[in-house]
Amino acid sequence: MSRLSLLVVPVLLAATAVVAASSATAAVTVAAPPTNVTTLNGIVDALNRHGGPSGTAWGVDEQADQVVLYVSAEAPAQSLLRYAAGFGRSVRVVHVPSSPDETSPAASSEALAASGPSVMATTVRAGDRIYGSGGLGGAVTCTAGFAVMTSNPLPPPPYAANRFLISGQCASGYHSWYLNGSGGVYIGSTAAANFPRTDYGVIAKAAGINALSEVNLRHGTYRRITSSGDADKNRPVCLVGAGSGLRCGTITATNLTVNYGQDPYVFNVYGLAAANICTTGIDRGGPVFDGNTAVGLISGRLGSSCLLSITYIQPVRPAMQAHSLFFPPQ
Repeated sequence: MSRLSLLVVPVLLAATAVVAASSATAAVTVAAPPTNVTTLNGIVDALNRHGGPSGTAWGVDEQADQVVLYVSAEAPAQSLLRYAAGFGRSVRVVHVPSSPDETSPAASSEALAASGPSVMATTVRAGDRIYGSGGLGGAVTCTAGFAVMTSNPLPPPPYAANRFLISGQCASGYHSWYLNGSGGVYIGSTAAANFPRTDYGVIAKAAGINALSEVNLRHGTYRRITSSGDADKNRPVCLVGAGSGLRCGTITATNLTVNYGQDPYVFNVYGLAAANICTTGIDRGGPVFDGNTAVGLISGRLGSSCLLSITYIQPVRPAMQAHSLFFPPQ
């Protein structure tokens, strides 16, 4: 019997009322969230204040009632591990094997120049290899994210995509973007760069470039993207990177704090998801999707062994909401 029933039904017996009230109270207790969540969130806040070196990340694992702390084998994490040990069994440490990345996200100007004559492609899709130059000097290789359109200003009919999402790490240092090497087809310039704290950026499409809201699955196959969705735990996803191509897996964690950079210059990014998919450095910015739904952008990875690899994902919805972006109507 609910509390509402107790208000509208006459009380016939005092004992009956007491039993009903007890049952209602018990029901509320069962439906209440685990009391440990507040404690775990407090541990995450404490770790955020303490900080950690590049190659570490942490977040709440509600299913296990623990905070999970990821540590790369190459991270100088002794101080962080000592601090985390003070929380006892509330923190679970996962050691991730790591080795030098053979495909760094950065590439020299000479390497890009040696990429050969460019094919003058004018169509860009999510998953395409793109090259940035200017800004920090040299050049960088990244992966194009989803093609989207602005709501202000609204592009003229037929309302085609006029922006690309990209990794904030890529966008924050380079302002000019090309296909087929730094001397290839100019596709646009950086319009926004959000890094650190978050990891997304926006490229404003150049005139004459056809931006399609599709993912390049390779071998002449494409996947149309029509909407965005949340990066929820246990959601099956696929991704496409310039280095890795098409790979699929499952989101294993959400709302992680991830530490990028190289000590002593460490950059914190908050609210990332993680997936059990192996990627490489030049995959950054690439699309993460579930069917026809955009889920996120490849942010980075921890560990280089595909036997135990973690790929970090920037959820796509915060990026689109921050810049008033959406997918073109069908």
